[in-house]
Amino acid sequence: MERLPMGLMFFDTAGRLLHANTRVHSLAGLGVHRAPRALLRGGPLLSAGSGDVRLQALFRQCLAGQSGCAELPGGLLLVALSVGDLAALGLPHGAPGVAWAVMERSLCSEGAVALARAVWRLSPSESELLLALMRGQTPQDFADARGSRISTVRTHMRAVLAKTGTPRHQDLVALVVRLVLLADWLLIL
Repeated sequence: MERLPMGLMFFDTAGRLLHANTRVHSLAGLGVHRAPRALLRGGPLLSAGSGDVRLQALFRQCLAGQSGCAELPGGLLLVALSVGDLAALGLPHGAPGVAWAVMERSLCSEGAVALARAVWRLSPSESELLLALMRGQTPQDFADARGSRISTVRTHMRAVLAKTGTPRHQDLVALVVRLVLLADWLLIL
């Protein structure tokens, strides 16, 4: 877990940080990434006045067993996973709670999409859309950048969601991050 290329943070059900791997600490040490530093030194996520309401909502969503994503300043993506998700990946963590993966969009996106393309047999257009989503673009942003109609992009989006079995694009991004975690974890073993 310490050698994974993305940050992993484990929280108990009250939102107290139980563990953060070395990648989270290195991201926190960089001047441009304030969010991981705040999470490392902050108190329980669910306590009154403990900070970002958006992250608290994401934490509660994760406690309910749903994955989710949040943009963090400095080009970071936070993907919330239930501990059940990580247990399925074989990561050792027995306490109930949630886990958050923190990844740099610019560094992790291309490899993640290449892996997803191979696993789910995505077309080139579907892969380009997934890459845009992994980098934080909306389907409308993607359509505008390509000069495509939004209806065409929505057709590609429905195809990607159907192939991956995900209901919405946040779940798709979370699934791709879990796939990357699994692949990275297997390479470490």
